[in-house]
Amino acid sequence: MDGSQFKNYVLVPLFVKYISDKYAGQKDAQIDMSPDGSFADMVALKGDKKIA
Repeated sequence: MDGSQFKNYVLVPLFVKYISDKYAGQKDAQIDMSPDGSFADMVALKGDKKIA
């Protein structure tokens, strides 16, 4: 896999992790995330065969 392709797989989870950590528990956050869209929720689904 070329480095330019690899960054597409790495940068999205890193961005979600940053947003999840920065705005966790803040009601006046500048960005709205779904309740089950945090990085911790994604990690909890690791190994589940029914996710896309």
